[in-house]
Order: sequence, then structure tokens, then C-alpha cells
Amino acid sequence: MTSIAENTASCALCRRHLLVGEPARLYQDPASKRFLKVCPLCYEQADRRGWRADGRPIVAVHANPPRDHALREREGLIDRLRGQLQSVEFDLDQVRSALAKAEQQAGELRTVKREMKDLSNEMRRRDRELRGMADEKRRSDERAAQAESAHRAEIAKHHQVGARLDEQTAMVERLESRVGQLEQELEHERRRYGELAEARRTEGDARQVRRMALEAFNRSPHVERVVSISRSLGDPLVNVAVDGCELPRVVSICVAWDISWYEYEVRLDLYEQTVSVDEGRRGDDPRDLPAHRLHPNAVLRSDRVVLTMQAFGVGATG
Repeated sequence: MTSIAENTASCALCRRHLLVGEPARLYQDPASKRFLKVCPLCYEQADRRGWRADGRPIVAVHANPPRDHALREREGLIDRLRGQLQSVEFDLDQVRSALAKAEQQAGELRTVKREMKDLSNEMRRRDRELRGMADEKRRSDERAAQAESAHRAEIAKHHQVGARLDEQTAMVERLESRVGQLEQELEHERRRYGELAEARRTEGDARQVRRMALEAFNRSPHVERVVSISRSLGDPLVNVAVDGCELPRVVSICVAWDISWYEYEVRLDLYEQTVSVDEGRRGDDPRDLPAHRLHPNAVLRSDRVVLTMQAFGVGATG
């Protein structure tokens, strides 16, 4: 039983050994062109795969070992012949493919030849057109040379006129630039003059000058001395007077008690925006001062000196 099973064929799909006496059918795989044995259980599967039945009688596997051996030899020979046939068919398919490709290339070659003929005709036509254009260009160059020769003097004259115009334009631009610069400088001087006039107008107002001088004095360290002495000697007599008309304007602040007096000078220049506060003179007897310096027009309030109503033109002036 074992020897019989060993000599039997097997199914190409399920790989099962065919039983003794079990029929097998030959199928051809369209992909590989090979002929394969298929058992009865796998016929439908072979059909689903698209394999084609060979159309030959069903091959039966017999139990007779000699006949089975002869059958295997015959089947091996058939397989070899079919393999050779498949190789020949494959070569034939390649030859057919090469022939079809050659025919296609021959058609393409014929098309290329026609196109080359058309291109050759087109090139001859273009060559004729180029020769005509060259002749026309030569005639145009001759006319241009004649025109250039005829107008050379006029062009030179135009160049000279253009150069003179460029020089005049450059000169006008320089003059305009200088005028603009002078206008800017004039505008700057006007603003400066306006600022100066406003500063001098303010400096000409004695009341305004006294007020600004007291503001500078109140910011200086001298006011601390006046406040400190006032704690001991009481409120002082304060006179604020504008001395002279020179610049910077000089404002004298005289602070006097019964037994002591101090005189400070405040110098103002509103245009230069400068101010200085300096101690001028001091003494023990207020009677050493001129009479008008003892006429009060300001008072000490807490830690600062302020003008009274007389400083603003109400009552006596000083």
C-alpha cells in the first residue's frame, strides 16, 4: 500500500496525492502557460482561477505499477514536450511582439519621413523669405546710412543745444537750492527774532520780571536763610526792584529786619533761558539803605516770598 501511494501523482492545488484509480484532469495556467494536474475536488477552484481545461480525456491513475510507470514516463514526456511547446509559443509571442513593434516603428518612420519632407519644403520656403528679408535689410541699411549722413550736422547742433540747456538747468537747480536754503535761514531768523522779541517784551514788563525773579529766588537755597532768620526776628520787610534796563535784567531783592538786612541779585535772560541768584550786600542797620529800598512790595509767606498787591500796580509803586 505504501509503494502504491508513493508512485501516484499529486494535485497542483491542494497538493494531495491522488489515490489509486482516482481520475485527474489537465489544466493550463494562462499566466505561466503550464499544464497542471487537478483532482476532482479542485475542478471548481481551477475554474475560478481562470485555468482552462486541456480538453483531453481524463487522466486516470491506475494501480498497476508497470502501467503506472509507463504512464508517468508518458506524462513526463508530455510535460517536457508541452514545456518546449510553451517555450516556442513564448518565443513566438516575442517574435510577434517584435514584429508588431517593428511595424509600428516602420509606420512612425514613414511619418517622420513625411514630416522631414514637409520640413525641408518649409526650410526652402523660409530660406527664400530670409534672402528677401536680407535684400530688404540691405536696402534699409543704405537708406539709414544716407539719412544718418544727411542729419549728422543737425544732430550735432541738437547735442550742443542740449548741452547748453543742461548747463542752464543745472545752474537753475543750484540757484533754486540756494534760494531754498536762504528761505530756510530767513525763516529761522524770523522765528529767532520772534522769540527774541517775545522774550524782550516779557523782560520789559517790570511786574512779570519781578514775579519770575521771585520764583527763581524761592527755588534757591537763599530763601532757607531768610525763613530761618524770620523764625527769630519775625517777618521781614521785602522790597523787589528792577535795576536798569541792561541785559540780562537785574532784579534786586532786599530783605530787612530791625537789626539786619540782606540784598540779593537775580539775573534773568529769557531769550538765552538763563537765570542766576546771588547774594549782593548785607548789613546790620536798615537805615544804611536808600529810602525806596525800605518800601515793601512783597511779603514772606511760610517758606517763600510773594509779591503784594502793590507789585501789580495797586497802591504805591516801588
